[in-house]
Amino acid sequence: MEELIHHLSLDIEGFIPMEDQRFCILDTDVAEAEELMRQVGAKALSCAPDAFRGDVPAVFFRLRYTPPYEPFQELRKNIIPRLRQAAGLRSSYRGLICLDVSEYKGHETEEYFTVLLKYLYDKARGSRVILVCCQYTGEEVARVGRACLKWVPVYRETLSLYREETLARLIQAAGENQGIPVSGQAARLLASALTAPELASCRSLQLIRRLPREVRDGSLMSGKISATKDGREISGAKAGGEIIAAEKSAGRVTEEDVRAWLEEPASSVCMIAGRPLGACREGRRDFGQGFSLQL
Repeated sequence: MEELIHHLSLDIEGFIPMEDQRFCILDTDVAEAEELMRQVGAKALSCAPDAFRGDVPAVFFRLRYTPPYEPFQELRKNIIPRLRQAAGLRSSYRGLICLDVSEYKGHETEEYFTVLLKYLYDKARGSRVILVCCQYTGEEVARVGRACLKWVPVYRETLSLYREETLARLIQAAGENQGIPVSGQAARLLASALTAPELASCRSLQLIRRLPREVRDGSLMSGKISATKDGREISGAKAGGEIIAAEKSAGRVTEEDVRAWLEEPASSVCMIAGRPLGACREGRRDFGQGFSLQL
């Protein structure tokens, strides 16, 4: 998956640990950011290895919301032990500390959120703290920023993956990484389908990574995709379902394959959406804002 980060042309310098104590507020349109932040950490480590100290370049947390009337145990039971583990045999951890704060949406002024910010400001020197805001509105991101500014300077970055032209590049990159060529038209059609509102809760790098293989395998099962054997082109139907894995890997995902897959009720994205997605219109823009990270 590291290749996908390269395709994003991510300005990784903003995520590399610095001596100043600014927090980064990362505004992203994915619903599940763990894999994304791990890839960002790996890329940052390759860019500036001397800036890191620990067994892993990035530690990811999903901050669980704790109501004011309940004991706050996220620091003692989750964050502090994980950071010690990430440090290994070293005295302290130095890397990317990434927290998905989505469960605290609307609760940023509460005491426990402030306790967390103050702890990170005091104890995470030398690391880059990234507060990951998944699928926030502009005002919701601003609210996180205002809560942080009482204790620590912040800066905001935007990383949007689920825009059609970006998605198409990522889908083709994922296919290339698995030896499954995906045509440009097929990638654009898949990208259009993935921006359907019904799939918003499933937006992640993992979903992008697995689609080329799912479409390819689904088309092979239906006999609608071609593969090669001994230099001859054979279809799934002609092969009688006996195409072995090595032959399957030669299959190329086309626009026709994608259209059939998006109309198949048993395909994963149609099951998640609860309806066929073949009617998705190419060229639609659900996310119109530009990339702050020069994607």
